Amino acid sequence: MSLSDQYNKVQIQQQANSNKLNSASNNLKTQQNAINNMLNQQQTLNESYNDSKIILQVNYYKYIGFILISILLVLLLVKLSGVNNRQIGGGNNFQKEAIFLFIIMILTSLFSKFNDQNYIYVIVSIILILYIYAKIKLYQ
Repeated sequence: MSLSDQYNKVQIQQQANSNKLNSASNNLKTQQNAINNMLNQQQTLNESYNDSKIILQVNYYKYIGFILISILLVLLLVKLSGVNNRQIGGGNNFQKEAIFLFIIMILTSLFSKFNDQNYIYVIVSIILILYIYAKIKLYQ
């Protein structure tokens, strides 16, 4: 074998090794891009999960608040219906008024839930609480 044949053989091996190295490098870059895409997707899923968890907690606390307001209104309505021991001409107006206010509270609650406007329920509930409290204080 001549020196030029050996040189050509080494050159061909180097070219083959270089091609293998480039192919492996391209393969690794493709896999790295795929891994980065998966990491981005995982991060997006984690953020979505955290956001939904926060929304769930907010809705839970709203629900508790609405339940407490409703219980307070019902207790005040019960107390209002039993406040007047003396008879005023026309019968027991307080029970009718308490039932009317209770119906207003229920209708407001249903309306606010259908329209997803919970602040209306809170505003009407606060007005009813103040009205009932004033009525109780007036007739005690």
